[in-house]
Amino acid sequence: MIQPGKIRDIVQTLEKYKIDIIAIQELRWAEEGEINKSNYTIFWSGGKKQGNNGTGFIVTQKQMKNIIKFEAINDRISKLRIRGQISNTTLICVYAPTEVDTNEKKEDFYEKLIRECEKTP
Repeated sequence: MIQPGKIRDIVQTLEKYKIDIIAIQELRWAEEGEINKSNYTIFWSGGKKQGNNGTGFIVTQKQMKNIIKFEAINDRISKLRIRGQISNTTLICVYAPTEVDTNEKKEDFYEKLIRECEKTP
């Protein structure tokens, strides 16, 4: 779970290593959204209530001009479409069910992931 202050630590690491985009899992934030800060933007996809799962991306402001679209699929899958010089790229962030989850939950997750991958240009 990303706690208050952890985002700041992640952003400092991004800046230190000059990383412009990072995928993050286990946010545990509710719903979906976007938070714009002076030097980065957080996109997230969460569940109906806070406390479970969650995926997303942190993007530096330098790269925001290249973001075409963020798509929150569900609390375990999100996509980020990025404009490139030669072609566009789609990043898919996933937070897969664990061994303790039911086979039905795992199968549903992987079926949804496959459908999303097939839809991606």
